[in-house]
Amino acid sequence: MIRLEHVTKCFAENTAVDDVSLEIKAGELAILLGPSGCGKTTTLRSINRMTDIDSGTIFVDDINVLEQQPDELRRRIGYVIQSIGLFPHLTIARNVATVPRLLGWDAERTNKRVNELLEMVGLDPALYAMKHPRELSGGEQQRVGVARALAADPAVLLMDEPFGALDPLSRQRLQVEFRALQRELGTTVVFVTHDIEEAVLLGDRIALMDHGRLIQFDRPETLWLSPATPFVSSFFGEEFALKILSRHTVFGIALERVSPDGLAQVTAETSLKDALATMVSSGRDALSVSDGLGGSAGVLTFSALVHAVKE
Repeated sequence: MIRLEHVTKCFAENTAVDDVSLEIKAGELAILLGPSGCGKTTTLRSINRMTDIDSGTIFVDDINVLEQQPDELRRRIGYVIQSIGLFPHLTIARNVATVPRLLGWDAERTNKRVNELLEMVGLDPALYAMKHPRELSGGEQQRVGVARALAADPAVLLMDEPFGALDPLSRQRLQVEFRALQRELGTTVVFVTHDIEEAVLLGDRIALMDHGRLIQFDRPETLWLSPATPFVSSFFGEEFALKILSRHTVFGIALERVSPDGLAQVTAETSLKDALATMVSSGRDALSVSDGLGGSAGVLTFSALVHAVKE
C-alpha cells in the first residue's frame, strides 16, 4: 500500500531523513517512533507531500506521489494532527464535511456520511452536529478530527501525535476506541508518536528511527525478543515486557480447573497488563476468569501468563 524507497530529506546541513526504505501493508497500523528529532514527522509528511523529499521514491497504492498534484493527493489521504485544526466558525457537521464538499459530493450523500462518522466516533449527531468546536471538550474535538479525516473514506490515514494533548484517561480511551475502529474499517494508518506505551498498544509494526535512519521495523514482540541493535533494547528499556502485556488479553490462555474461591476476578477481555496488576494488588499469583454468566471459567496463574507472553 505504502512503499518508501531510499527516501532522504535535508534541511540545510541537517539530514532529517536518511535513506529510509520501508513498506507498509494494506490495512496495517504502522507506528513511526523514536527520539525527538529522529525524522519520524518528516517521514510522515513526505507521504502526502506536505514535505517534498530530496531523493528517493514514495509510492501509495503503487502510484508515485511525486507524479500527483499535492492537493489531489491530500484529498485521498486523511490527516490528523495533535492540534486538531478544526475550523472554529463552522459547525461540527460542516467540519466533518470539509473534504466531501471539496470533492463535490451532493448534500444527501454528504449528510449521510457525516452522521455515520459522528456515530462511529461516539458522538450523537443529534447532539453534536450543530455545535461549534468551542463547545466540545478536547477529547470530543479529537474525535471530530478523526471523523473529518475519514470522511471521504480514504485508504490511507496519517496521524501525527493525534492524542498527545489529551489527559491520560481520555487518551487511553481514544486509543482503544481508535484501534477497534481501524480494525473495523481496514484503513491503512501511519501513526507518529513519541510514547512507547502508545506505540506498543496500537501498532501492528513499529518503525524505530534514530538520527533520520530506520533502525528496525517489526512487530513489538519481535523488537522485544530479537532487537536488531543495542539501541533498540536501550530505547524500549527494561520494562518493555510489561508494555507488551498491554497488547494481549486473557482470552485464549490455558486456565486451570481448580477452585476460584478467594481469588480476584477478571474477564477474558482484560489485558494481561491489567491482569498482572490485579495479581499484585490482590497479593495472589492467580485470578479467577469470569465465564460471563456470573461464574468462573477457570483460574489464570502467573506462570501461565508468563508462558503465554513468551509464546
